[in-house]
Amino acid sequence: MSNNIAAQTTSLVRRFAEKANCDPHKYNTALETALGVKRQETILAALTLCEELELDPLRGDVYIPVVNGNDGKPSISYQGWTKIVTSRPDFNGVSTEFSENKVKIEGLNSPVPEYVQVTMWRKGIDHPTVIREYIEETFQSRSLPWRKFPRRMLRHKGFIQAARLTFALRGDGEDVDYGNIDAAQATLNAVDADGVIKTPVQQAAPVQAAPQPAAFMRFKTEAEMFSRVGVLVSAVKEGRSTKEKAVKMLTKRVHPSQLDQCLTILEKGLEPQPSAPAPQELATETEESVVSQVLTPEQNFDSAPQVMSPQEDAAPAVLTADDEIPF
Repeated sequence: MSNNIAAQTTSLVRRFAEKANCDPHKYNTALETALGVKRQETILAALTLCEELELDPLRGDVYIPVVNGNDGKPSISYQGWTKIVTSRPDFNGVSTEFSENKVKIEGLNSPVPEYVQVTMWRKGIDHPTVIREYIEETFQSRSLPWRKFPRRMLRHKGFIQAARLTFALRGDGEDVDYGNIDAAQATLNAVDADGVIKTPVQQAAPVQAAPQPAAFMRFKTEAEMFSRVGVLVSAVKEGRSTKEKAVKMLTKRVHPSQLDQCLTILEKGLEPQPSAPAPQELATETEESVVSQVLTPEQNFDSAPQVMSPQEDAAPAVLTADDEIPF
């Protein structure tokens, strides 16, 4: 790393830390945790983007795609796009309308709207910007959020395109494949079920306070995420906890880039399930066969045991007075 890059990064970190009323060293530690990277070149690019567009790197406004172990280009999350648009003084509203015509897309179980139409108004401009995004052109078959929430992701895509054209904004992150898992098993560290990266709204840590993101969990696979959240689902269903406490625990423990996806898994897991017919005979299983099963995204929470995997990046879970189950 060149001295010039190191000096620029240090200077930017200091400016962001001053705005947050935080010690620069602690801010940099929290920043590395929030973005999931340590390379100074990547941090410099992310902070430069945030400073230019007045975004917060610690609250999920930007993220770093990681593909095959390499840092990608800093990209704006959907949350970041909405922050940019709604904070502009000349923003004058937006409306979204889905096509009544439904089409069948390979990889989806049910037909979806053919397109989404987003209309965005800008003060001082007589005519609004009208954008249509077609599902056939935008659907990403290897993306978990696109498979589970195609309408929502299509809406986000339309909003971003309308925002770019309405306000002549740069297109960082516009074509990012959220949650894409390709043949090389590349992953994006910002995948979430809503296409949105969110963190709990909180004041910046004071100089003497330790950075909170250091204890966040980050799941390496979808199966691991479903398994760990499944522990909370089972606890709520069995009456050992409540949905509110499960949400609180996820918010406190899960990395911001995966929080929304975990919350969605929790919601889906708690939905009423159709009653299964009584089995003709009770199958016997050894303890070893039960333990060897692994919960996958396709399995129902009630049909497989919950398997907890250790997290390399996560701090050991410590139970507090608010915790009732060992998530």
